[in-house]
Amino acid sequence: MKKDLMVLVGLLLVSVCVGARGQEPQKIELRMQPGDSATYTLHAETTTEYAAYRARGTVKRTTVFKSDMLFLIRCTELSADGVIHVEIMYPDFTLETSVTERGQTSKIVSDRDGARSYVDGKLQEQATWENLEKQGRPNLKKLLSSIIKFTLDSTGKVLDVEAPKELGTSFAGADLKQFFQHQVIFPPVAVAPGAEWNETRKREVQRVPRPLGGKTMLDEVTYKYERNETAMGRQCARIAMVATTRPSEEIPDLKEFKQTNEGWSLISLDNGQLILSEMKLSQETAGTPQGIRHEAKTTGVVRTSLVQPSSAEKKPAADTK
Repeated sequence: MKKDLMVLVGLLLVSVCVGARGQEPQKIELRMQPGDSATYTLHAETTTEYAAYRARGTVKRTTVFKSDMLFLIRCTELSADGVIHVEIMYPDFTLETSVTERGQTSKIVSDRDGARSYVDGKLQEQATWENLEKQGRPNLKKLLSSIIKFTLDSTGKVLDVEAPKELGTSFAGADLKQFFQHQVIFPPVAVAPGAEWNETRKREVQRVPRPLGGKTMLDEVTYKYERNETAMGRQCARIAMVATTRPSEEIPDLKEFKQTNEGWSLISLDNGQLILSEMKLSQETAGTPQGIRHEAKTTGVVRTSLVQPSSAEKKPAADTK
């Protein structure tokens, strides 16, 4: 069963290079014990410039997405074979999507209190999640507050995900394993600064409209252990990452596709825990779905930071009675 899950994840380490001389190689791996937990802040921001060239004129649209989320990860079990069982939830979030088209900007802001819509800065509608749920619309507060369970091995590979039914429905057709993939997949051998290793993984795109919806993509990732440095009082490995993505098959409607994500992570040498990371995103596509030429360019950044100490690590005040 475990072997089958590994195949589904589609991760394959293909090379490990020799580390820099003068520094003793060491094994970097994720080590968590039941009860271990960490809280992170996650900031993401993307801008997409879209154009459709129709017979009656060109349609242009700019979409800006911003999110700030707090998420908690906790280890619940460590199997005899080293498989780590964890839970994750998002106790706080703010999501903002702005769309500008034909000189008008529409914006939707969502947080734990509910959702609000604006047109050119003027409030149009606001509703609590409870009221939206009664209307048959997704309750993001409930979805993000629910507990998601997944398992991973000591290299950071996600083996399986158990998500609430509502979450699976909201992201129908998406590979949820990729949502919770560790920032860095560690090599299976000891390494020192200067070492490089690679991995290739498959993932399925959420079933959104053509041409990429439901298609299988290949991510080819190169990691480099650049150096050791101290962050938040922890000795860390700074690991750079460059990931290029391409469709695994020819897509007739997709004429051009280019995606590169590039960044770095600081990983605790003590237990493989992510301390800080930053990833820059870039994607360009051009295609002719339904015979109409479409072009889109997306750029963005994702930053993750450990909250120290995490809420679970705070000790209660001494009893003065």
